[in-house]
Amino acid sequence: MTNHEKAYEFVKRLISDGRKLDEDVIKDIHHLLMENIMPGGIYRDCDARITGSKHKPPSANEAFYRMKSFVADLYAEDAGSAVYFAARTHAEFVNIHPFADGNGRTARLLMNFRLMEGGFMPITIMPESRLIYYDALEAYDLEGDLFPLTEMIFLWERDRLEEFLGKDNIT
Repeated sequence: MTNHEKAYEFVKRLISDGRKLDEDVIKDIHHLLMENIMPGGIYRDCDARITGSKHKPPSANEAFYRMKSFVADLYAEDAGSAVYFAARTHAEFVNIHPFADGNGRTARLLMNFRLMEGGFMPITIMPESRLIYYDALEAYDLEGDLFPLTEMIFLWERDRLEEFLGKDNIT
């Protein structure tokens, strides 16, 4: 929890400073999340498995090169919503699975980074939504279908805004 709080504050500071996501920022976020757990911000040098998933992440060597491409493409598209970019960033990062551990936590902070830089509120994936969330990630990993995750993020964002504004104020 302490590491997540530090990493989240770091993300908020970057957003307020107008920074964009890049490879150094991603590694810094991971480093903060993994502090006192394991060395963070270092790409894995072994194969990875995602427990409970049919998706097999790329080899460590391929993951390294896919991260280079991922970072280069983060801001290549200029058409789309922050919700779409958040979903795409999250799903592709988890698909690559570049670190030995902490990929999901890092991906959720990257998702919130993209939401907040687009003027949206950060969201939390509640425990009761985890199975649907994992299914949405699996749809992207196995079929390239980003719609389920995008829709979920949209609905969670709507719920967050309703909570913030009060349901009676939303028409």
